[in-house]
Amino acid sequence: MVIWRSEDIHQHVKGTAPDCGRYFIYISETGEIEPAPTLSEHENRMARYTIDLLNLNARYLRNKRKSWMQELIEEIDKLIDNQQALRALAECELGETRGRLRGFHSAAKQLLGVIGKEILASDKL
Repeated sequence: MVIWRSEDIHQHVKGTAPDCGRYFIYISETGEIEPAPTLSEHENRMARYTIDLLNLNARYLRNKRKSWMQELIEEIDKLIDNQQALRALAECELGETRGRLRGFHSAAKQLLGVIGKEILASDKL
């Protein structure tokens, strides 16, 4: 169990940082969140510390994340040959609702790949 101390303030990934999603990967088969393999050693420690501190791999979160990711994968598979519909799905998943991002935003961005990145980079969102 990780106990947060004030001197640890710079040892975790801030969820409000624009690039916070790059620190993590999401495993759809298990719902787990892990440090991204592209991180430096220091960034890996920050990601791991954040996962532990916030208990991001708690059973409840893993189960919710796994279920949600599997549903999104099914929808992507259904729409894979219809780029317009796939873009609409990406806009819904990655856009704001009442001024807030939907749950598992970074996981959606990962699953939606290039289309997700294009949607986020466009002026539409």
